[in-house]
Amino acid sequence: MRHALCAIIRGDTPISMRILAAHCDFARISLALTNCKGYALKDPAIRDAVTFRTVSGYPDDDPETWIARVLEAADEFRPQVVALSLYVWSRYRMYEVTRRLRQRHPDASILWGGPDVSDEAYADELLKV
Repeated sequence: MRHALCAIIRGDTPISMRILAAHCDFARISLALTNCKGYALKDPAIRDAVTFRTVSGYPDDDPETWIARVLEAADEFRPQVVALSLYVWSRYRMYEVTRRLRQRHPDASILWGGPDVSDEAYADELLKV
């Protein structure tokens, strides 16, 4: 992650990057997303250029309500990057939030991570979202 963020912020013009992380699991926070944020904030060159916002939820949260929270955060925050953690129990709501984010924020890069991304069948499905 550091190499990717450093490559983005290098150059003569300072860049400010907004990253929205969305997570829906049995744990209130995503360890992976928290680690990425912690790693980025540890490096002064990245810390000064990146702002994070997180939307969390539980699998038993109403999917439409959770999706609305993510979209509202994206509308307000205007992220350049959206990071989504995919699990078997949350992948369909992540697919739907991805579709809606692409409509509302077509210039934002959407990154998928989590255990379901490593499954080839799910990865192929993600490419069609």
